[in-house]
Amino acid sequence: MAEASPRYTILKASAGAGKTRALAERYLELFLSDPSQKRLRNLLAITFSNNATMEMKERILSRLKEMALKGGDEKALKALEVILDNYSDFRITTIDSFMATIFRACAMDFGFNPDFEILTDYRPIMEYAFDLYLRDVKDGSEKARILSEAIERAGEISDSSTYLWDPGGYIFSKVREIHEEVSGRGHDLVCKDLLKEKRDLEKRLLSALKGIHSRSSGLRPRKNSSFHDLLPDLLRGKGFPSLLGKGLNALPFCKPSKKDEEGLKAYEELEGLWDRFKEILGDYALCMARLSFLPYGRIYRGFMEVLEEIKRKEGRVFISDVGRRLLHLVKEDDSPPEIYFRLGERIEHFLIDEFQDTSPLQWDVLYPLIEEALSSTGSLFVVGDTKQAIYGFRDADYRIMKDLEEGCRLFPSAEKEVRELTRNYRSQERIVRFNERFFKEIIPALDGHPMASQIKVAADLSGLTSYIQDVADHNRGRGYVEVEILEDEEEAFKDLIRDLERRGRDWGEIGVLTFRNEKVMEVSGWLNEMGLPFISYSSLDVRRRKVTGEIIHLLRFLDCPVDDLAFSTFLLGDLCARAFGKEGVKGEEMRMFLLRCRRMRPLYKAFRKEYPEIWKRYFERLFRVAGYFPLYDLMVEAMGAFRVFELLPEEEATFVRILDAVKTLEGKGCYGIKDFLEAFYGSDRDESLWDLRVPVDTDAIQVMTIHKAKGLGFPVAVVILEDRVRKGRRYGFERDEEGLALVRLARGLCEKSEELQRLREDHEVADLVNYLNTLYVAFTRAKEELYILGVKRKKGFSITDLLPAEEFTKGKRPGKARVRKKTGPLPSLFHHTSTGIQDGGVREALSPGFERGDFIHRVLSRITYLDHWHGIDGILEGVEMEMGRGFDREEVKRLVKDLLFHPDMRGLFEEREGRVVLTEEEFSDGGGNLYRMDRVVLDPEGVTVVDYKTGSRARKHHEQMGLYMEILKAIYPDRPVRGVLYYMEDRRPIWIG
Repeated sequence: MAEASPRYTILKASAGAGKTRALAERYLELFLSDPSQKRLRNLLAITFSNNATMEMKERILSRLKEMALKGGDEKALKALEVILDNYSDFRITTIDSFMATIFRACAMDFGFNPDFEILTDYRPIMEYAFDLYLRDVKDGSEKARILSEAIERAGEISDSSTYLWDPGGYIFSKVREIHEEVSGRGHDLVCKDLLKEKRDLEKRLLSALKGIHSRSSGLRPRKNSSFHDLLPDLLRGKGFPSLLGKGLNALPFCKPSKKDEEGLKAYEELEGLWDRFKEILGDYALCMARLSFLPYGRIYRGFMEVLEEIKRKEGRVFISDVGRRLLHLVKEDDSPPEIYFRLGERIEHFLIDEFQDTSPLQWDVLYPLIEEALSSTGSLFVVGDTKQAIYGFRDADYRIMKDLEEGCRLFPSAEKEVRELTRNYRSQERIVRFNERFFKEIIPALDGHPMASQIKVAADLSGLTSYIQDVADHNRGRGYVEVEILEDEEEAFKDLIRDLERRGRDWGEIGVLTFRNEKVMEVSGWLNEMGLPFISYSSLDVRRRKVTGEIIHLLRFLDCPVDDLAFSTFLLGDLCARAFGKEGVKGEEMRMFLLRCRRMRPLYKAFRKEYPEIWKRYFERLFRVAGYFPLYDLMVEAMGAFRVFELLPEEEATFVRILDAVKTLEGKGCYGIKDFLEAFYGSDRDESLWDLRVPVDTDAIQVMTIHKAKGLGFPVAVVILEDRVRKGRRYGFERDEEGLALVRLARGLCEKSEELQRLREDHEVADLVNYLNTLYVAFTRAKEELYILGVKRKKGFSITDLLPAEEFTKGKRPGKARVRKKTGPLPSLFHHTSTGIQDGGVREALSPGFERGDFIHRVLSRITYLDHWHGIDGILEGVEMEMGRGFDREEVKRLVKDLLFHPDMRGLFEEREGRVVLTEEEFSDGGGNLYRMDRVVLDPEGVTVVDYKTGSRARKHHEQMGLYMEILKAIYPDRPVRGVLYYMEDRRPIWIG
């Protein structure tokens, strides 16, 4: 039974310790104590990714199913029924989703209409707002002056010393950076006018310098001091900023001999004056550090005014705004009860996964709700590992978990419990011991290095030097670790992969981890050269694939035919090369054409004249229907015209994913090419929209960043190291009671000001924590074998130098030569072959009749309304390429037309206000069984389900329709439901209900 008294528990779980299992068990403990709908609604589990949400739901449902069916547990059976009957109350959700739910419940309090939209992808609207901001800049205006000043100071925050070719784009990128930092912290950006303070400090500096000058008569200047060269200008009140780049710690005068009593007295007096001068100079450095980015701050403030006006007019809210607005609400005394009233139920028990990744803003919103729950009989259960906090760049703050664990009781009305999962179930013993050797022995003993103290502080802060971990009994005495620090890791990597192959390792057992996506692509190139199957997670985003860029350039041309760059880029792509090659036009000929016609405007007219047959076959219809067809239909037409599935079979998954993305975006109101292009370039948050699905059992080497690998494990992990520690911050944020201010953190400034130096060191330690934790995450992904490849630095210090390479050199690698397990062919998307073409899988042996019916169903699934009839040829070609075969086109078109324009069926294909059409949608019955329905038409006045039949009539069809209708009646109890069986061959509908 769950405890009745309020309690908050912090569960520390190192890598491989089973934290997800522990969280699921806690949820089951709470729910099984009272398996009712009320308890279900009182439970909230928060995760930090959609994948983690799905994993936890699956784990809980599987465990309940096992307990109910195998163990005969009646409570478990009841709990399962309650969840399935009230699935919307099964509150396992991401933190963003939960905060968005609260925000929607309280929208009226924020002055929003009910139809507002929360955006996770807001780059397009920000670009639009910045364009409007720039349009309002007039020559000679204050805005123009600020922009000019920002451009002049670009070098102070830029990581490049090259000429700024696109100042507008550069400034916008910095405005976006500031927006992410400010919105993530929940504070406003402060832009204080410090010019008066700057002038006052310069007056004080001048006064101090005059005093030093007047009292230094007779003292010999130090030879290497730059102070004396600057002094003449300084005494005239000029060049004070030049002091900030000079080392002025020591008094710039030589100390007289003991015999010179007057000189010694003057020198001692000067020492006091010099200390006072350095104190004023420190204040001046701080003032200048705050002034350095004032233009960017002012641009940001002006930009935000434009952006907020656009958001207000269009009813848009950024997901980053949600937490900030909620923070003001929850700080009110009566806010938790008010929020629960809006949500419809009080939350009593909170469970939070990956607690080390919580941001201060998120915690500030959650805290009052948790505090209110713990004031009665509620509970809080958090699971996390500060050693795996690697999302500092997203405002996550591991110190929240440390404060909850180590600090005073934050919830006085509740009991506090700190537990630790100390057993590693993932990694074998030698891997666990390697990590202990590096993090718990080598780093604490570090000495004599320039960053030694900072590294030790960072490791202590994240808990890397003090964690406890044992290994599971079955892993004792096992495992293998090898460390190599090399001049060039490529050959060593290839040798290692060949050895893994000789020892019979399956490709799917190997994970290669890097710090950056660029390195993922480089490693993928190495594997490609070796002819091995691999999955590059950087290329699973279809936006990164070359062929996708070609499709985008085609869309750009169709949207704007005078865009010669887009048209010529598309003509030079792989798709045109293969398509035109079949027409006898080779790539070299196309390049010569473009070179010859480069001055002709527009280019497409020259192409149409030079290649009339190719234009007619590939472009003419697309050119004519662009702007009239819905985007999905246009894409199907384009892919059909260029026979993409035939010409580029290795990119089949890419094309399908693009079509899926178009369909999804159309459902969100994105209908035109411009809308699609904005989403394509701006959807940096909604990665799932563009990511390709990877089969879990694919036998291919997996190459990914360490951040992608978090939560995963591999029998063999190969980690390619890079020195990713930032050596210094160009700028940071200073917080006071008024908000956040941008501050320059150049080394010369920080050396003059203790306050700036502390701020710089805080940032550097935070970067080190993130880097060390990233190493820990990488080194703990291996189950059986861990290989670490690092590159020697030619000069300077690298943390990788600390790895115990001499203790873990090449030894007898585990296993012996064996025959690799035979697997089916790998989809060609995931690797390259000498021919570039491979079969993507085994097609089921279906009867011709079944395939014909499947073909017709696929065609009809692409038809939402009558207007789609105009694109039937493109739809047919798309399905033909998808299935790899076709049927009599004219016959299929006749059957489809008879259905669409049948007097009794036509009304179901008309576009009407309030109507929603679902095709090939899956619905679940009360037992969790899934049924895919051909077409469901949702109208305000009723629901109609349509089932297409290509065979003869049978009684089972009526029974099936009856089941469909019962499912829909349960989902839409307030609307009448009817069904219609349409027999394609008879051209006759049979209505039911």
